[in-house]
Amino acid sequence: MENLNRKKLSVRIALDDISKVKGTGILFLQNDGDGALIFSVAHIFDGKISEDRINLFLNIVGDKDQVYSVHESFKLFSGSGNVKDNDIVLHPDYDKKSLDNDLAIIKISWKEWMREFTGFEITSGIEEKEVGGWGFPVSMQPQQEVNEQLIPQLKAAFRGRIENVQKKVILINYESSKVDSEIDRNNETSGFSGTALFSEGGFVGCVSKLAGNDTAGSRIFACAANQYIELMCKFNLKPKLPDSLNEYGKNILNLIPVEKKATRNFINEQIKNLIDTGKLKPCNYMGDNKEGQNNLKCNGFREICRKYWEGEVISAFCFIPLKEVKPEEVSYFCIKVQTNGDVKIVKVVFICTELTMSQSIQKLMDFSFFNTSDQKEDGILFLWNNQNDDAYYHGTLSKSDSMNIVRKITEDYLTFDIEDVQERMDMFHIVEGDKLRCNIAAIGVGQIRDTVLYSGNGNKQFMKNMLDSLIENAWS
Repeated sequence: MENLNRKKLSVRIALDDISKVKGTGILFLQNDGDGALIFSVAHIFDGKISEDRINLFLNIVGDKDQVYSVHESFKLFSGSGNVKDNDIVLHPDYDKKSLDNDLAIIKISWKEWMREFTGFEITSGIEEKEVGGWGFPVSMQPQQEVNEQLIPQLKAAFRGRIENVQKKVILINYESSKVDSEIDRNNETSGFSGTALFSEGGFVGCVSKLAGNDTAGSRIFACAANQYIELMCKFNLKPKLPDSLNEYGKNILNLIPVEKKATRNFINEQIKNLIDTGKLKPCNYMGDNKEGQNNLKCNGFREICRKYWEGEVISAFCFIPLKEVKPEEVSYFCIKVQTNGDVKIVKVVFICTELTMSQSIQKLMDFSFFNTSDQKEDGILFLWNNQNDDAYYHGTLSKSDSMNIVRKITEDYLTFDIEDVQERMDMFHIVEGDKLRCNIAAIGVGQIRDTVLYSGNGNKQFMKNMLDSLIENAWS
């Protein structure tokens, strides 16, 4: 089961003594050298909140049952300043009685053994989806004193199905393992608190508390993944960039039927020439040149999002060899577009967001994104990677369509107090009298993939012609 492939990221959490297991967590990697985070739940620290220091035993099981241990003193984060190694961050609004906002993040220092582990994607929970994870239930706890050699044997699978998704919690109908009707739900689930649950490979939340009373059956609440994202953002805890884009290149390759040898050869060529050589690196895509995109909604972290990276790689595999774009400039570059006999200079910007097209344009206007465009540029072409917006992901937003969106947005803003109108118009800098100063168009990454990459049959000239045609049609 794919959801259970994250087994070796599970962390056994014991307090004061290695035998006193209190719950489970999941290892979340940051950048090399920056340490790591452990996602868990706040209630496992009840009774210790008033103490100056908390003695933790953290155990992570790697390949071949190798046990990595962290036995150190931790303290509760005060809420001010930067989170440091050996800090425990509880949600500021955690309620001990109701277990609302039952979130905890433990920050641990960098260890060389962390290089063995890989990160995971954070996703939103979807009803009716199966979930799974690995925890350290108290029921697996032996009678004798626990040592590191026993740790691999104490791990157990937790499976279920998402029944309901709310803003802060997810209701899970879990698979009960009770063989004795006398065993109550508390005993059955004790120690699973903080167990990370995955759906289709993406992290959806951590086991928190039982739902309802005993008559509710095998139902449990999990703290939703978005809550951990918000807590991380609040205290500037950033995830780890992937070491390479090779995995995402291979994912694209695997979508091509084996009989389409020419297409597969082209993709393999790009993997070899761009990714394996290190010319195309994850760090090429992060930084100030992503200012516009960073203002747009993202339900997770782009650093660890499979859909984001695959979209970037698809775009790179087409624009670098076919439009002679430099790999180090691939996230934000200019191309020449010929329309009606004129040559236009167009800035190309990759956009990945859950917002609709019109919402994105409005948001970028609010943040004065179009003001930053160079005077020499004739407009902006978005490479659109919103897979939820199917019409544009597999289609095109023409320049004329974008004008209609801008006009509608402008009209909406003109309904504000008249004294605010001039300030807003100056802020956008998108309108100069009746003339649009910054033209906008978009091509869906899905259309680029299907029309250029998949259907191009590995013929670079044919692929270039199709890519040029897509761009010119969007800009005409």
